[in-house]
Amino acid sequence: MKNILVDLSGKISETSVSILREIEEVSTRLDIPFFVVGATARDIILEYQFDIKTRRATLDIDIGIFIEEWDQYFSLFCVITEDYHGYASKNKNKSICLEHREYVYFIICLRYSTVK
Repeated sequence: MKNILVDLSGKISETSVSILREIEEVSTRLDIPFFVVGATARDIILEYQFDIKTRRATLDIDIGIFIEEWDQYFSLFCVITEDYHGYASKNKNKSICLEHREYVYFIICLRYSTVK
């Protein structure tokens, strides 16, 4: 059987790892799974799986979450704004922004169909 997992050890910047650890702490605490999306996800696949170098226009990291109820979103928002100095995005997709040194990362709310 072919191994399709990619070893990312030591390949992702310490800043990115630090950011993802913060998100992991919050998501574990609130039992809200997350995943990396956007250009960061693209870069991880292209650079570390296929050795194709990419260029970035921004230094943000987009994070997607799945929630079953809006209460989960509001709990996440409260923790991030109070404990991590985050703020609400100005766009209409209910994303949460956090600044981490030179990076800004966004938590994008992806809802299950039961959330209205």
